[in-house]
Amino acid sequence: MKKFCFLLIAIIALFSCSKDGSSDYLSATIPSSWETRSVSDSIFNSEHFVNPLSSSYTLPNGLIVFKEGNHYRLDDMLFPNPSNNGNASIQGVITSSDTRYWPSGIIPFKFSSDCNPLYQSTALSAMSELSDSTGVQFVLANSTTPNYIMFKTGFSNRSYVGMLGGEQEIELAFFWQKYVVMHEIMHALGVYHEHQRADRDSYIEVQYDNLYHSSWNNFAKQTTNSYDLGDFNFESIMLYASRSTDRDVVIDITEPIMLKTDGTEFPANRQYLSQGDIQAVRTIYGNPYVDLDTAIEIIRDEITATDEYYIADYEWYIRFYQDSAHTVPIINVRPLQVTLKKEIRTLGNHGDVVSTYSYQTITIPAGNSSYLLDSHRNIENYYESNATEVDFVLYSLN
Repeated sequence: MKKFCFLLIAIIALFSCSKDGSSDYLSATIPSSWETRSVSDSIFNSEHFVNPLSSSYTLPNGLIVFKEGNHYRLDDMLFPNPSNNGNASIQGVITSSDTRYWPSGIIPFKFSSDCNPLYQSTALSAMSELSDSTGVQFVLANSTTPNYIMFKTGFSNRSYVGMLGGEQEIELAFFWQKYVVMHEIMHALGVYHEHQRADRDSYIEVQYDNLYHSSWNNFAKQTTNSYDLGDFNFESIMLYASRSTDRDVVIDITEPIMLKTDGTEFPANRQYLSQGDIQAVRTIYGNPYVDLDTAIEIIRDEITATDEYYIADYEWYIRFYQDSAHTVPIINVRPLQVTLKKEIRTLGNHGDVVSTYSYQTITIPAGNSSYLLDSHRNIENYYESNATEVDFVLYSLN
């Protein structure tokens, strides 16, 4: 059974795609001097917003996305043509559509020819940190890889959310800043903006009176088909800062666009991957910590002149947690397959016990923090024949 913690770390290197297109696991090493590279605070604390274009489409959840070339866009998130793809929807902090997750947490990638070695080293550093922290794996795609990320340079930072299928772009303007790159990779893994959580109003207030109406959808809450994981995370690399200098979005750049509920401002973290970010990715691609609990309802418990009876109804539940101490419940965001080892004990006339074993596999649908695995009425007595007792142990979780 795989244990489950939360998110990613990095290895990294000056590294270009192999000429023969072979698929290798990421293993390069970035020069230490690159790790100290920094850029201005204005880049750390501002984001690129996009104004509506001429053609728009309303998603089933009411959000409006805007056509840009062959895709639709909301802020820095890209979606396939909604009319051709039923999964094109915004679904909260992480997408709840498991078809948009990368199988087995393995993400193939390529670099376009316009990505120079310095740009590639930054992306490799971001992927390495994510890989080390969360267990997802980034591998070089080859000519036969069906689904992969293509890194390319551009005039803005943007990414599809989750796995699209086929080639999907991550376009980057700030290729030299690792955690800006990581922000877009997190989108590709299936993670959305922190300030779009369904519960965000308990933590922040969006200053709509300082935003042009055309940009309001960039701050819309995701209230349906979404998974809010843990508490609101002010350290998340997926959270925008209180201030933006984008004059196409902000009415008065000297005033904030978001505040904490106590009226104070907060910065955008583009310096490190927070534990909450790590937890989000591990929730998608790892297995949770689990408990197998038993609920017992006693039907009969007595001693008579002829026998001793104990009859009880048993229910076996599996419960999911994000920590090894089993203190923080969590939902499973993708279907999980559980295999149980079942023991049936039969008590004979002379008190001898015969055990038989079997294995039972159950698929638990996504969206549960606990799930009923099985139920049985246990009958225990000493003198009557055919008394039975059933028990389960967790054998595997995938």
